[in-house]
Amino acid sequence: MSSKYTCNHNGSCVACDSSELQSEFCLANGYKQPLTCTWLADTPQEYKDKHQLPAFTGCDNLHDLEKRAFLRNHLTFVVLGFIAFGIYVWRRKRLYEYQSV
Repeated sequence: MSSKYTCNHNGSCVACDSSELQSEFCLANGYKQPLTCTWLADTPQEYKDKHQLPAFTGCDNLHDLEKRAFLRNHLTFVVLGFIAFGIYVWRRKRLYEYQSV
């Protein structure tokens, strides 16, 4: 980053759109993180007019993002498994009740 501005991360990593995949911040791994940047007080107006502040940076901490996605998917499958098992037990009980009548 340049010494003409300061930036802070603003939000978590998100996947880049297909139109952004060739951008500098998406080339490394296909994820971007929003930035909030401000010009330093001593930055000349001429420089500000010729350059724009960055809006995104590449994501370095994908391990946490992938770990959360992995756990979220597994939790979803466990919940769906319990629901499916509950439906199986309920249908089996109804079938036995129907057969005994």
